[in-house]
Amino acid sequence: MNTAHRFEFFTDDNGQPWACFAWGDVPPATITRERITDAAAYYEGFVETELDLDNFTVQAMWIQNGSDEETWVFCDADAPGAERITGVRFS
Repeated sequence: MNTAHRFEFFTDDNGQPWACFAWGDVPPATITRERITDAAAYYEGFVETELDLDNFTVQAMWIQNGSDEETWVFCDADAPGAERITGVRFS
C-alpha cells in the first residue's frame, strides 16, 4: 500500500488545526492517528494535544479556491474547480 502522500493541515484564524488531509483519492487505511500526529509535529509544529482525534473519521471531501488564492473552502464534488482530498476534520 502506497503511504507516500504528504499530509496538509487547515488552521483557523488563531492557527489552530481543524482538518488534516492528503490530496486526491487516498486509501483511508493510510491515514492513521500515528501518521497524523507525526506529520503535525514535523510539518506544522503541533503537538497531539492540539488535535482532537478522539473520534475522527477518514472521509473523502472536496475543496476549491475561495476568495483568494491562499484560501480553500469545502464544496460539492461537481463544483467548478473542485479538488478531491481524503482526510479528517477535527471535532
